[in-house]
Amino acid sequence: MTEIALFFLIAFVLILFALEIPLVNTNKKAIASILWLGIIAFSTLLWGVKLYLAQSSNLPALSLIQRFDDAAWVHQAWIVWLFGWSLTLEKQNLPFPKEILILFGVSSLFSLISLGYGLFDSLYLSPFFTGNKTIVGIIIAPSTARIFAETYTLVSYGLTIAQLFYKYFAVQYTFQKRNIRYFLSGLTGAVLFFFVGKTTPSLFFFQILAPLILGITLFYIGNNFRTLQLRDKVTKLLILVFMGTLLMIFPAGILYVFRQWFMSLPVELFVLIFSLGMGLYFVLSLLLLSLIQRIIRQRRDNEEFSSLVLRLLGNKRSREEFASELAKLIKEITSYDVDVLLREDNNFPIVSSSRNKTGETPLSPQLIHYFTSGEIYYDRESVLNYRPGKKDIDLLYAYFDSQAIEALLALVINQELHGIIHLIPTNEQDDIPSRTIRKLKSLLKLVEVLYQNLLLFEKEEERTQTLRELALASEIQETIFQRTLPVIRDLDIASYQEPAKWLSGDYLFVDSSSNHEISFVVADVSGKGVSAALITMMIHSAVQGHVFSSSTINSFLNRINELLTRKKPESEWKTLSFATVLVGFVDTEIQTLYYSNAGHYPILIWDRNKREFYELSTGGKPVGIFAESEYETGVYHYDKDQIFIVYSDGITECINSKEEEFGIQRLKKLIQQYDNLPAKSIVEEILKEIKAFTEEADIYDDMTLFIMKT
Repeated sequence: MTEIALFFLIAFVLILFALEIPLVNTNKKAIASILWLGIIAFSTLLWGVKLYLAQSSNLPALSLIQRFDDAAWVHQAWIVWLFGWSLTLEKQNLPFPKEILILFGVSSLFSLISLGYGLFDSLYLSPFFTGNKTIVGIIIAPSTARIFAETYTLVSYGLTIAQLFYKYFAVQYTFQKRNIRYFLSGLTGAVLFFFVGKTTPSLFFFQILAPLILGITLFYIGNNFRTLQLRDKVTKLLILVFMGTLLMIFPAGILYVFRQWFMSLPVELFVLIFSLGMGLYFVLSLLLLSLIQRIIRQRRDNEEFSSLVLRLLGNKRSREEFASELAKLIKEITSYDVDVLLREDNNFPIVSSSRNKTGETPLSPQLIHYFTSGEIYYDRESVLNYRPGKKDIDLLYAYFDSQAIEALLALVINQELHGIIHLIPTNEQDDIPSRTIRKLKSLLKLVEVLYQNLLLFEKEEERTQTLRELALASEIQETIFQRTLPVIRDLDIASYQEPAKWLSGDYLFVDSSSNHEISFVVADVSGKGVSAALITMMIHSAVQGHVFSSSTINSFLNRINELLTRKKPESEWKTLSFATVLVGFVDTEIQTLYYSNAGHYPILIWDRNKREFYELSTGGKPVGIFAESEYETGVYHYDKDQIFIVYSDGITECINSKEEEFGIQRLKKLIQQYDNLPAKSIVEEILKEIKAFTEEADIYDDMTLFIMKT
């Protein structure tokens, strides 16, 4: 019974593999992996059933299950060809090759023959010994059709392997060669285990493990673990396997207790019960997987949602752009139509509407008073629960009816109503769930900060400044720009910094405490103009008063965040900006980089020997938003011939006349192309390419680039 249980357990694990992949990838390679994993899981499960039936000497049921098994494995011929083809694709959006249809047709023909007549002349049972146990084996007398089917499948395998060997030296990218190596290694290991298990009965256990080895290989390749978080995926997979094993204990116990009764059933009734059990097995597996996914993702929802909002709304430079993106975001959350009304003087015009509504919405002083009473979310039910001094149900209901809305959100900043967001059901939709309402309230808290920053930016833009004042401010800020860099042993460094206009919101600082230690700070302040420049000056002042070492870089971020978020009396100046900051400390004697990140782009690393890129980030939030934010220190032990690239969004997000962004991929390509040059020359080549890309137009955002080469 141990061998049977192992077959069932391995089949269950393979099913989990197949169900997990589409949650991450749906490209051609993932589809081929899912199909192959499904066939292997089905055959493994049937092998367990066949072994169980053989132990019970139930030849009629065994013959029927063998037909199902044969009908399944003949489809491996076209699936393995599809998988091999997908490994060599440079773009996963290409159509399937026509030969797949031919192979599928041939496999389907053999499958129909197996279901109708069988691919064997007869079955025999033969006992053999494995240690202290006796296992009844199955001997198949093959038919002519089976010989053709096996030959056809082996030829497909052989041609696929030969094609991969040939294309291994022709494919362009490293990941393609890596996937081919992994696949051939996994397939070789599975074949070796299978034949070792068949040679000697005492090594039957190796034959059981063969499908698991191939399944792990397919799961690894189909899930692109090199580009995902491997530790999280493996942890999640182990949880799934553990929960799946627990799920299997109850039905396995029932099968064991009532095994004699099952064997006494007619073949048709046994097949019916087995089919229903298989269906229940798949349904429970899918439900379990969904439950585990929900539990794991729930912990990260808040952080991911905050990061999404900052990315979508944080860099908007006009109220129209801000309102448009906000309307899209809320509609995606609620599936409702959305009108965004932003205050202009005493009016509330519709700035963005998913239902293309225009015009202004009149608001009475009573309504404005209600909407500034401290609530964020209003609907027909919630207004019934307000305190008597803060409600006028008839007035609120009349407003809902006049605007054809079911709910609204009030954007209140410093006890002043700055905007209203209408939520309109598209059809006969249910009420907004309480979980979605909580999410909307969290969104509005972030929107208040971001919109307040936008208002400040617009006021700064609208305020007329003389050229002399701008020049003076620019000259003052120029004093903190670093034009010379220290010389560090075993480290080649270079930098570039250029403001988009008069004043810069980017900041770069590089300093050495010894001939083998260097510290650097790169910051990108939201917004532009005077407000952003003031924040860079504040950061510079903090830098001057801080002693950098491997143990103090995260405390620097905590200090900056405290400065930007602490409360002040209303009569004092208070910043509404936030900034992304990256701090690093390098000790070349021990070849170690210590780093801490507050929402900035990750450090990009190019390994010249491995020809691969890496990214380093500790995942902190930008400074100046959440007072309770804490920042961690990451440690990276580097090797020689590695290039570290730190940059601001002005490098990757500069655009050309076609409104195309320069992008991270172009930056990576340039690093690869010029990785044999000194750091200064690499910086110069990148700047040449950016100027050519933008056709030497004026830059729109501040540019900062810092490169270290080991």
